[in-house]
Amino acid sequence: YADDFLIGVDGSKADAEALKAWLAEFLETELHLELSEQKTLVTNAKDRVRFLGYDIKKWSGKRKIRLHTANGIFVKRTTTQHLALLMPRDKVHEFIRHYGKPNNQWHGERRPRLLHLSELEIMMTYNSELRGFLNFYSLADNLSAVAANILWMASSSFFRTLANKRQSSLSKVARSMKRGPGEYVLTITKANGKTRDYRLFCSTRQLNRGPVTWTDPDLKPNLWAFQAHTELGER
Repeated sequence: YADDFLIGVDGSKADAEALKAWLAEFLETELHLELSEQKTLVTNAKDRVRFLGYDIKKWSGKRKIRLHTANGIFVKRTTTQHLALLMPRDKVHEFIRHYGKPNNQWHGERRPRLLHLSELEIMMTYNSELRGFLNFYSLADNLSAVAANILWMASSSFFRTLANKRQSSLSKVARSMKRGPGEYVLTITKANGKTRDYRLFCSTRQLNRGPVTWTDPDLKPNLWAFQAHTELGER
């Protein structure tokens, strides 16, 4: 990917060191490129390796995959050795600083800088931030477990922010928006009298986990679209 690459070696550390030496010579003599000694590391697959924002680690255990065929769905057991894609702890902690402190039992805090926005703009800001981060890590093997904490913290931060804006309580705001199990809706009435529902992003079931077909999957969310001079609901 660009000039970053990762090589998996099924062998000893000596094999990996020999491959690294050969690769450095090949790049220099054949391609006139220099291999960075500081960035080119030999790491045991049992330890986490950072690559393209993911942590990669050897994982042992039984894994089942569901195969969709013309004759139906079949479950297949794969080999016991795998490479797991993981969400990095430091990236998660850096992201959730928007919503509070993770050592506070993952309870979210209100965000005063959003209080000047409308309720819809506040919700769309949260939704855009969460979708951008979790869609990027939708391939992670630990997505469900880690995302549950992130979404719990972000949701409580959202409800506390809205409660502060309404001068109400978190529980009252949550009850007013609840439409079903794990479903919270903000209803906006348009000028013509029609209504439209906007759902809070609060479950990994709402993630787009299909094939990536767009050209740039690393785009950051455009939060300014929800914070313009004219109110989002009016637009």
